[in-house]
Order: sequence, then structure tokens, then C-alpha cells
Amino acid sequence: MICKYIKFKKLVNSNSKLKIKINLKKIKMEKKFKILLYGGSYDGTPKEGAEFMHQLISGFNKQGVETLLITYFNEQRLLLKEKGLNCIYIPSEKEKFIVRDTQKELRELEIKYDFCAERILLGDLDYSNSVSRKKAFVDLVKYFKFWEQFLEKEKPDAIFGGDNRFGNLVPFYISKKKNINFNIIYWNPMIDNAISISTNKIGILSELEEMWDKNKNKELTKEEREKAKKYVQQFRENKEKDLLIITKPTINFQKIKYALERIYASLFIEKRDTPYLRPWRGIKSYFLMFIRARISKFYSEKPKKGEKFIYFPLHFHLETVLLISHPHFFHQERLVEIISQNLPAGHKVYVKSHPGHLGVHELSLFRAIKKLPNVRLINANTNSRKLIKSSSAVAVIAGTAGWEATLLKKPVISFGSSYYDFSGLTFRVIDLNNADRIINQAVINTQFNDEILYKFVNTIKKTIYPGKESFTALYHSNKSNREELLNEKNIKQLVDSLISHLKKQTTKRMVNS
Repeated sequence: MICKYIKFKKLVNSNSKLKIKINLKKIKMEKKFKILLYGGSYDGTPKEGAEFMHQLISGFNKQGVETLLITYFNEQRLLLKEKGLNCIYIPSEKEKFIVRDTQKELRELEIKYDFCAERILLGDLDYSNSVSRKKAFVDLVKYFKFWEQFLEKEKPDAIFGGDNRFGNLVPFYISKKKNINFNIIYWNPMIDNAISISTNKIGILSELEEMWDKNKNKELTKEEREKAKKYVQQFRENKEKDLLIITKPTINFQKIKYALERIYASLFIEKRDTPYLRPWRGIKSYFLMFIRARISKFYSEKPKKGEKFIYFPLHFHLETVLLISHPHFFHQERLVEIISQNLPAGHKVYVKSHPGHLGVHELSLFRAIKKLPNVRLINANTNSRKLIKSSSAVAVIAGTAGWEATLLKKPVISFGSSYYDFSGLTFRVIDLNNADRIINQAVINTQFNDEILYKFVNTIKKTIYPGKESFTALYHSNKSNREELLNEKNIKQLVDSLISHLKKQTTKRMVNS
């Protein structure tokens, strides 16, 4: 009887594998995907964003993928219309819906979709700084009504969006209820010209997490191990990483011209319908950055030779990782204070801004940090990689500094949630009451498991997709990667990558069902 059972089980398993293979073949031969894409600038100019979307959609059409296109910018809609693309302009569409009792309807939506309205509003500074709270909450209800009706009618297989603002968070919550895949595309810091795709809105890479759970206990093949080891060694030996790249805010003819174009677009094209284009606020912000970048150096100092320290890299306080993913650490000076209160004897905290974020931090943040007795505010021109190498440990909320420290075999004290936390190589602070114990464990840690790191690197490489999906924000970075993004090879890579991801998701659903 036991032998018969074993044979039967093998037969079932083999049939299941055969069925999966057949289903995979069906996906390739029969499945016609319908996806929803966001029109936007992709951190470039509106024209660049429109051209990028036009090429992407052309690529999808060649592959037989039906695309729906939406935007929060009328300028974007008009540019895409010129290219023969129909793009739904949400600010006008949402006005078709009526809100009778804002608080009551909002509370019903919170319960239905399991979200917090306050968190969405405070995480979308364009809205909270552009319109009154009353209007913002009315608009939030209207957005939910629009997206409910739109998704019910169109029923896309997947949405490719972002992890911030009303425009992404509202469909994110509704799509979960309607069993529609909402995918967030992240720039991948590990491999050049690569992206990661996740269904998690707080910066955790869902595909990586799933694959790591399956493979963390498996032995690497000789080839896999050698490739991972080579990547790690090249990173550790890469002298170019020790070179400092500084991006200081500048005011020149090109940026003045861009500001005037944005003012014109806001007044005469958008007609102030969208809170996502308020050029006067952007001009004020950039001018303050210009001033602060030249003043902030007087608040900072150079590292002290031979001093023991824990390195904490500051985040730009308006980025998604703080606003949406970790709002409890929005006031970073408080976290710096917590770290300073839990330091091992003989240590200090070294705090430093990113050289690409010169001027973004308010001077009040620096003044607060300077008041702490065992904290040094390090000059932004100091190379981060050199600080990591010299530190006893690196404390992070999230971000690439934690991953770089892991590759350099430095202990990482993680206060937030990051993709590299899955590896088990970081020291996570889940309860701030235990911060002193975990920081001490990190500092005295003398062992590092390279084998786990190789396994994790190998897993990351299996879950990334080729392609580049955002411009370098010419108006901030003083340079453009237009040619890299809009060339035929990159567009094809991105289209193939997103379709490949869709097929993976479809297969997974088939297997689970």
C-alpha cells in the first residue's frame, strides 16, 4: 500500500509539473495582457516623458499587449494626443463624482480598503501644501470613486505605478481588493541599467523576498558562487567608488528657461487644476537649496582621525522612503538623538548629507543635530564609502548606504525596512527600547558570513529586470540621460521585462489556484 501511495504521489507531482508547463505555454501562445500605465515626466521634462510613454506603448502594441493610459497632467494628455494616444486626464474625470458627506464617506472607504486617509494626505506634500485639508479630503474621496468605477469597467491584468501620492496609493488599495496586480517599479542600486518590480509599497522587494525564502537554504552551484563572489570582490576593489561626485544646485539660463516654461504650463495649460504642478513653490524650494548649499558647510566638520563612530547617512526628508514607507522617522534629528543615547562607550555618531542632496535639508535640522554632545555633522563633501570603511557600524532607515556597507562587510543597524534585511546580515531594531543592545551587538560583531552574502547576491540577480525607467531630473542634477532612456534597445528591454514579469505573475496565480 505504501509503495502504491508513493507511486501515486509521484504521478500527481509529475502531472502537476506537466500542467504548469502546459499553462506556461498557453500564456505564451494565448494570453493577451491588458495593462495600465501612468503618463508623467519620469523625472525628465514633460516632452521627454511623453516621448518615453509613446515609445513604450508602441513596444507593447507590437507584442500584442493592450495598454490603458492615465495622467494627472493636462500638458501630458495634450502631448500624447498629438502622438495619437488617448490618455485619461484624472483631475477632470474625478469632478464627475459628488461627495455629500466627506468624513462619513472617507471613513467607510478606510474600513473597506484598510488604509489611513491622514497618512495618504501627509505623504503627498504636493496636495497638503497646495490645497486646504478640507478640499484635499474631498478630492481623496473623488479619487476613490473614480478609481473604483474605472477599474471595475476596464479590469486590467496589471497596473504599473509608483509608491507615493494620491495617484498611486488610491489604486494600490483598491487593486488589492479587486485582485488586480499593482506593480511598483524601483531603480535597482546593484546592477546598472536594471529595475526591480514589487507589489509592496514600503520599499520591500516582494519577488526578492519570495525567492530568498525558497533558496536561502539551498547550496549554490559552483558557477553561481563564482559569479556572486566576483561581483562582491569587484565592488570591494572598485576605486571609482571612492571618488566623490558632488551635485550643487546652480542657477543658469537653462534652468531659468525651464522655470518659465513650467509657470506658463501651470497658468495656461493646466489652469491650476493639478496640485502636482506649482512652479512657484518649486522655484522657491530650489532657490532655498541654492542658498543652503552654500551655508550648510559652516555647520559641518571633517572626521577626526582615529575616532570610533557609527555612520548615519541622512535621507532627503521629502522622499518616499520617509513620507510613505517610514513616516515615524520623518524627523531624522530625533532618530539621530536616539542613536546617540544608545552608543557604546568611546563612540560618536557621524551624520552626513548625500553630496547629491546639497541644500535640500533645512538648516534647523543641522542646528538640532549640532546640539547633541556626541554627534558630529560631517561635511557632505566627505566620501561616504570611506566613512563606511572607517566606521564601527552603519545605521540606516533604508537606502543604498546599508547595502554598500553589507558588501563591504560592515555591520548594518537597520531601523526601517529594506530589501537587504531579508538576508539576515543586518541588525534590525524592531523595538527602540532594545536599541542599545542591538547597537552594541553590531559594534562588537567580528564575524561576517560571505556565503550568505553570495547566496543573497545570486538571488537578487535572479529577480532583476534589464532596462532603465527614469530620467536624471535635468533641472536638479545638471545632466541628462535622455539618450540612454529613449534609445530603441532600452525601450525593448523595458517592454520585454514588464511582459516577463506579467507572465511570472500569471503563472504564479495558476499554480496557486
